[in-house]
This record gives sequence, C-alpha cells and structure tokens, in this order.
Amino acid sequence: MMPDMDGWTVLRQLQETEETQAIPVILLSGNPELMSKEEPMPSAACFLAKPINPDQLLGVVKRLIPKTGGDVAGR
Repeated sequence: MMPDMDGWTVLRQLQETEETQAIPVILLSGNPELMSKEEPMPSAACFLAKPINPDQLLGVVKRLIPKTGGDVAGR
C-alpha cells in the first residue's frame, strides 16, 4: 500500500506526462480486487497479482520491452 495514492493514480500520471508516457509499467498488488477495476489498461502496462509467478513476470517483461526498443538478454 502506498501512502498517498494507489498504483492506478501513478499509472495515470505517467500516461499523462509526455516524458514518461512511453515507459512500460507493471502494477503488482496483493489485492486481486484492483484487477477488476473498470479502468482501461494502457498497452504499455500490465497488472500482476501477488504472489508473482516468475515465468509470468518474465513473459510480461519480454512483451513490454519491445515497445520501448529495449533488448531482453540479447534476444
């Protein structure tokens, strides 16, 4: 739990700021109710519920990295 705002608020602020809108974001939460929130998820963002499955996390990172022009371990 963040003290002043939730992850959705942070994500919205990142998406509304030109300098940060292209940064991929992975929201991690132990509260599965947040996944059912009625807000659209930007294509450069993903939500994962804790506990995190390492293979699932790696798949999400690999999916998001190409959107920024990055390279995942030389692949």
